[in-house]
Amino acid sequence: LLDEAAAQAQRGEMATVLVLGATGATGSRVVAQLLERGERVRAVVRSKASVPEPVRANERFEAVEASVLDIPASDLAKHLDGVDRIVSCLGHNPTAKGIFGKPYYLCTEAIELVHKAILSTPADRKYKVVLMNTIGTPHPDGSDKTSAMQRAALKLLACCVPPVRDNNSALMYMHKQIGTKDPRIEWAVVRPDGLLEGDEVTEYEAMANPSTTLFNPGVVRRSNVAHLMAELLTNQATWDAWRFKFPVVLNKDQADKGKAKDGSAVLGCEIAPVLLPPTEA
Repeated sequence: LLDEAAAQAQRGEMATVLVLGATGATGSRVVAQLLERGERVRAVVRSKASVPEPVRANERFEAVEASVLDIPASDLAKHLDGVDRIVSCLGHNPTAKGIFGKPYYLCTEAIELVHKAILSTPADRKYKVVLMNTIGTPHPDGSDKTSAMQRAALKLLACCVPPVRDNNSALMYMHKQIGTKDPRIEWAVVRPDGLLEGDEVTEYEAMANPSTTLFNPGVVRRSNVAHLMAELLTNQATWDAWRFKFPVVLNKDQADKGKAKDGSAVLGCEIAPVLLPPTEA
């Protein structure tokens, strides 16, 4: 597909990245890394006051005050003016209310809203969409190598824990409802392992399938997850490697616990990421 960002650059324009979940623990790091790369960022936030002052003061940052699910698709389409990339870092708060309270399908409804908004924009516009999901959501083609016990445990969690069900639903919406046939939309779904705090970007690895298990989990810094998503949104080589795919991301030392079957990886580091496209199994 046409690289719309490059096309806009040729016209002397700077494209904008729309960020959902921009004040969350990972989303805020995505915003920071995009701004560091010189990108324009438009963020949908409940309150501008929740955005750190240095970010609010950045001339390339714009805040739209709204609750995502309260925005009609027609209004969200207006906020897509000048946007060619969208990233959703929305998630459920790890509290009893966040896990078991409404909205039960926050991530799914948000990505469905984005899809409807895109479809109402002019047909010549093209978008890249990145969804932050979780390693607990299995690859839809069944290629994740998991034990029968783990598969049973994941099914039980999906039945009993609403956020797990939501993550499964959001990934399948990308895979099935959006799919790969609409020439206007390309996407990637990032599946991080257990999340750790930390702002420093360290070595991490992205692979087609998990190298850890539910019973022997790995970890990844939120900063590394944010770095991969920023790479997807700004580096065409990274995008080409993971377009329409579901990369698992975890810290490099955790990845060395065991490799995915195909051994593929995108290795990132703070100074100069080495990009290795995945090899088909």
